[in-house]
Amino acid sequence: MSEDLYKTLGVNKKSSKADIKKQYIKKAKILHPDNGKTGSKEKFQALIYAKEILSDPLKRKLYNDGNLGDGTRFSRAKSVLINNFMKLIGQDPGVVDKDIFLILSKYLIDAVNKMENIIENLEKENEKILKIRSRIKNKEGEDNIFIKALDSNMDGNDIKIEQVKEEIMTFKLAQNILKEYKYLYPKASINKYMILGDFAVSNYKGTTTW
Repeated sequence: MSEDLYKTLGVNKKSSKADIKKQYIKKAKILHPDNGKTGSKEKFQALIYAKEILSDPLKRKLYNDGNLGDGTRFSRAKSVLINNFMKLIGQDPGVVDKDIFLILSKYLIDAVNKMENIIENLEKENEKILKIRSRIKNKEGEDNIFIKALDSNMDGNDIKIEQVKEEIMTFKLAQNILKEYKYLYPKASINKYMILGDFAVSNYKGTTTW
């Protein structure tokens, strides 16, 4: 974590939601940009962010466990869960009697595995490009059009690798959020789910960028 949100607010891990609100109001008066003496736009924004995270029980737990990431990633992770949750409901007529969150969890794990394979393949592609690049020569002082093309390709791969890595972090955060929920379904349907659960996962087409 880049900053201690508890320190930003001036509270500790045992502080209640009411304590956090009280301390936020106190510090907000001091740090508000309109306060010419002690105001600071940057510190005020950090204070707002700290209050947002520590006032929300789920975000606070994820932060304490080191699994929150930044606010943007948290929003994306929630979107991943909601989009796939609604898509699963629409795709499977019998989903009401299955453990929906277990199916979602398996999908998220499979998606991360696929994205890790994408990164591995892109890294292998870059290794191949480097070997080819080292064997291409031309007259000294002249532009090497083939090396330029290879460098451009490798730059594109590097960008995609970073994008997929961020997507993996988002999906892993979604997994952590999902752990806070459970789906209550009839006990009589457990055997049915055990038979159809894997089938549901293998036929469920989730939502992912890659």
